[in-house]
Amino acid sequence: MHTSYIRPARRDDFPRIAALIDGQNKTPETQCLISGEGYESIHRQMVAYANVSEICFALAVGDDDGRLVGAFGSEFDEELGRGWLWGPFVLAGHLEPLASALFEELLEILPPTVRQLDSFLHAANRQGHRFYLDHGFRKDCLAHVYVADRPETPLALSEPCPAFEHRDAEALIALHDATFPNTYETGPGMIAKIDAAHQVFVWTAGEDVLGYVYATVAEGSTEGCVDFLGVRADARRRGLGRRLLLTAFKWLFEVKQVVRVSLAVYDDQTPARSLYEAAGFRLKHSGWSYRRDLTGLYKISSR
Repeated sequence: MHTSYIRPARRDDFPRIAALIDGQNKTPETQCLISGEGYESIHRQMVAYANVSEICFALAVGDDDGRLVGAFGSEFDEELGRGWLWGPFVLAGHLEPLASALFEELLEILPPTVRQLDSFLHAANRQGHRFYLDHGFRKDCLAHVYVADRPETPLALSEPCPAFEHRDAEALIALHDATFPNTYETGPGMIAKIDAAHQVFVWTAGEDVLGYVYATVAEGSTEGCVDFLGVRADARRRGLGRRLLLTAFKWLFEVKQVVRVSLAVYDDQTPARSLYEAAGFRLKHSGWSYRRDLTGLYKISSR
């Protein structure tokens, strides 16, 4: 085994990192579901986060040949104080001690405001699960990734849900933050991102928002995502969730012309999973999420 040294990544390392992640994510036993699939998509995500200074990576590089043998990264939101881990990605047979060394370096280069780390690994990634448990993370919950392909004929939807208007902001924020507490996007943050590639559709009754869906398309991507779909408890079982989902479909498939839509849902959300399956989604991956609170961890740099 060649020796290697650990260092922070530079932007010119991104192509090699993306190629490593692409190779690792093609196999469930080494797959990290947060980092996506396909070289172009992975690289595009990295560049987009780097453009707003919201991603960093630690690398393991061979001393003799300069070959990239491992990478561990995190996208992060300094305002929320949270990071979402990409990895660990280490070539076969080298997981330890490289993964631990990469994680130590990553903790050094993450902004000090990041106080909580999350990851999401394929259920078959046993080495990755063991790594997180051995490094103070708790196993959080089982979740599933679903995908739906663009239908051959236009969707039949007589009454699509209207796009969000700012008069509904307060009610939308309250519903989102109650439905998805402690998630990666707050209600105000979701609204602030609305643009040509990020859209919120709502269903209202007077001044009340009964349900909403948040759909996005990554820059330069041919795939879209249903990030959030929420319906108020007293408005459920009326078909509103399906109407919101089909509205998102029409925007993603017919306006944005994506070829595939994906979403993630927790295992215990049986009604939601039934809704997605009835609407044409199929299960693609299942995985476990992990979380570690960094509060009280003082990083002492040797540099």
